Amino acid sequence: KGGVLVIYCLNSTKFLYGKSAADWDLQDGSDTSGAYAGSVCEAPNGDVLAIDERGLMPLQATQSFGDFESASISQRIDQFLKRRRRMLVGCVPVKDKAQYRAFYSDGLGFTLTYRGDRLAGYSFFRLPVVPTCLFAGEDANGNAMLLMGAANGFVYRLDVGYSYDGIAIEHILRLASDSCGSPRVLKQFLSGSLQIVAPRPVSVLVKPEFDYSLTEADIAQTVGAQRSVLSDAWDVANWDELAWDVGDERGSITYPEFNIDGNGLAISLVIYHGGEIKPPITIESGIYNFNNRGQRPRGGFGL
Repeated sequence: KGGVLVIYCLNSTKFLYGKSAADWDLQDGSDTSGAYAGSVCEAPNGDVLAIDERGLMPLQATQSFGDFESASISQRIDQFLKRRRRMLVGCVPVKDKAQYRAFYSDGLGFTLTYRGDRLAGYSFFRLPVVPTCLFAGEDANGNAMLLMGAANGFVYRLDVGYSYDGIAIEHILRLASDSCGSPRVLKQFLSGSLQIVAPRPVSVLVKPEFDYSLTEADIAQTVGAQRSVLSDAWDVANWDELAWDVGDERGSITYPEFNIDGNGLAISLVIYHGGEIKPPITIESGIYNFNNRGQRPRGGFGL
């Protein structure tokens, strides 16, 4: 990177400057930040990413001085990473989707997605097989190709088709909490609607969560659960079911409504689908209908 060879150890990083043995200069970069084997990849924004004991660390060049600085960008998924410190199989860049993807030996993993040069967010996935090795490259025609070897002896090509080798993929999407422009005003939420682009009929389950009651760790744990566990934990049987009935093969935009009936300062939606979606749908936006119930009294504390 920038004419410098970066050498990652488990808990430290070193930089090798120079062009030959005549002028090589090995310098210490960090004595606290390193990388697990297989975790080092180039991010879509040009940074070098690595996972170590402290989390997911980018290596950023400070052009004015030619040195390096790093800081964890994985605070929101730290619990997920800490539970799998020694379980990492490998990481790969998915360039056509602007993603960095990590795979673990329990079949779980996470995807880091960029929008331009900025981090857009994390998502989690669960595989029906145990990954053992990974490869990211191109086929003979220059198309991106992502391969995964599994413990069952098979090699899989990822990101093709609409299922896990015939097994339906569960989908769980949690929207960001929204205070609707008034974070201190208590609201009575009545109903909502989602704007979706879908080329064929599809049904999903929707549940509201109030006042930041659901964390990223909850979502990560649920990704590894079967539908029966999800039903017990979140009472899926009582979720509102939304059905999009569209016939336009190019994709129709619809606004199905659902009931909410809850109170809070902020709201988030969890959207679940347990079967195959072929081809994929796109959720563009959402609308909440609510009444203001007054400002919550201010509190205080002393030291």
